[in-house]
Amino acid sequence: MMVIVVVVVVVVVMMVVMVVVVVLVVVMMVVVVVVVVGVMVVVVVVVVMMVVVVVVVAVMVVAVVVVVLMVVVVVVVVVVVVMMVVVVLLYLPWDISRQTSFTSLDFEEDIIRYLGHTESPDLIPEFADEFRQRDDVLSSPLMFPKQWSAADDDNDVADSDDSYNRCDGQLGGLSKIARQSHKDSKVSPCKCSQARDPATVPPTE
Repeated sequence: MMVIVVVVVVVVVMMVVMVVVVVLVVVMMVVVVVVVVGVMVVVVVVVVMMVVVVVVVAVMVVAVVVVVLMVVVVVVVVVVVVMMVVVVLLYLPWDISRQTSFTSLDFEEDIIRYLGHTESPDLIPEFADEFRQRDDVLSSPLMFPKQWSAADDDNDVADSDDSYNRCDGQLGGLSKIARQSHKDSKVSPCKCSQARDPATVPPTE
């Protein structure tokens, strides 16, 4: 009987030991699972933080690009405005002056024809300053030297510019463009409607 009791006791003890071992193994597995889950959570948190950092950096880069583009647009607008102001202040008045100046042949001939019946261009104050300032319109002083010579009455125009200054007041201020046009047409511009007395013509400078 004693042997049977000892065997039963030993078996019970071994079963208890095995249960304890199984419990310990289960506990260890639970611990391992908890550790693995914790590591995975940490990894997920790190990844999320990296994504957030990347998004923040991308937003900052976009903001910097937008600011740079805005600065460029402002600079371009300022440059365009300045150029427009420069054009308006400098070129536009000059263009208007050129468009309203005595550059056309017909208008110039009208002015010179009018001056042919006037003692001095100063009697036309609205034209006097323009004549004084524009060397390309008036290539010589607006004086009225001696009359056109009788040798030129056959409509043959002389070649020298000096001969063009001898018509009684009509060519004293004729520009080179008008003179060349008269030369090309071979028509004498000195058919003065009212011949003047050379003695009454002011001397040339």
